[in-house]
Amino acid sequence: RHPASTMASCLFCFSDAPIDSSVMKPEDPRYKFYVNYQEKFEIAMDDAPCQEPAWCCLSCVCVPCTVCYMRKLVLEHVGLSLKTHYECCQGYFPNPCRPCCAPLEKSMPSCCACTEACICPGLSMSASRFVMMDHYSLGVHPVDNQIIRFNNCLQLISCICDLLAICIRPMRNLARCVNCVADVVFHITAGCMSAQVYHEINARTAIVTGVVVGGSNKYSENAPLIDGSQGSAQGNQQMTR
Repeated sequence: RHPASTMASCLFCFSDAPIDSSVMKPEDPRYKFYVNYQEKFEIAMDDAPCQEPAWCCLSCVCVPCTVCYMRKLVLEHVGLSLKTHYECCQGYFPNPCRPCCAPLEKSMPSCCACTEACICPGLSMSASRFVMMDHYSLGVHPVDNQIIRFNNCLQLISCICDLLAICIRPMRNLARCVNCVADVVFHITAGCMSAQVYHEINARTAIVTGVVVGGSNKYSENAPLIDGSQGSAQGNQQMTR
C-alpha cells in the first residue's frame, strides 16, 4: 500500500473491509462487487488524481456534466447505447418513481440522464461505475471503501447539523461550515471515482490498440474486449436486472 493510502487510513479511521451479508443481502445486485469479484480496477480512487489529473479536476469542478457524459461513455464502451439502454441509475438503486419514469426513459433518455446527473449525481456516478464492474467482474479496492465511507459519513453529519440548526440557532454557523466541508469532499470523491472509471475505459480500450496507458497495463490479451459479441451479450444480460 502507498504511504499516502496508509496515512489516509489513519486519518479517516474507516474500515477498508468489504460489505458483508449483515449489511447488504446477497440478492442485492451490488453485493457481488464487494464479495465475489476479485479483480480490481487498474487504479484505486486515491491514485486517480495522479493518473488522470485533467479528467479528475474537470469532474470535481463540473460534476453533473461529467457524470452525464460518463454514463454515455460507459454504456458505449460495453457495447450498449444511451438511447436504447438507459435506465435510472441503470437499475442498481431502488427507484419508487419507476412506473412514472419508465416511459420517459424510453422516449427521452438523454434528458432523463441529464436530470439524473443533476438531481442525484452521486448515485448516477456510482451506477456508471457499477456498469463497468458488472461488465468486467471488477471488485472494489480497499481504499475505495474508505474514501466512500468517509464521504458518506460527512454527508450524514452535514444532514444532522442542518436538522439541529433548525432548532438551535447557534448551530447554524457550524452547520454551514460542515456543509462546505462535506460539499468539497463530495466533489473530490466524485472526481476520483470518475477519473478511476475513465482510466479503466482507456486501459481496456488500449488492449485493442496495444497502447500502454499510464506507463503500464496489467490486462492480458485474454481480457474481455469492447468489440466482442460476448461482451455485449454479457452487458445486455446484466442491464436487465
